[in-house]
Amino acid sequence: LFWNIVKKGKASFSKTPYAHSMVDRELTKRGWKRRASTFVNGAWVALYKNGVKKRVVLVCEKDSLGFEEFKKSVVMALFSKSREIHIYSDHISFHVHKAMTKINSNRRVHKLRIIVTSHNYSAKRRHYF
Repeated sequence: LFWNIVKKGKASFSKTPYAHSMVDRELTKRGWKRRASTFVNGAWVALYKNGVKKRVVLVCEKDSLGFEEFKKSVVMALFSKSREIHIYSDHISFHVHKAMTKINSNRRVHKLRIIVTSHNYSAKRRHYF
């Protein structure tokens, strides 16, 4: 599903929650282009590109990740000079794991290192993709 959208070169924002469209506007204003976007079992996943090497992958779950947290991850990605992208979330579900693994296993993005940090009550967990 995700890479079918890439091939078509268009993505629908009709189902997108308000926070996502705000972030999309912010990124677009800064020259980032949305190459693909989709919902994977309630999680919003979007791939943005700026130039040849810079890529940002954003993941947001319906209820667990608020706009401020989402914006922080965008800002961190924008100013990151390395190929590492950090995404912060309160909770990373199995579905998000699946979505991220699927995206990163694709040849186009395999060189990008994505680190998702979820804040649990007991421990801070890091997920490497």
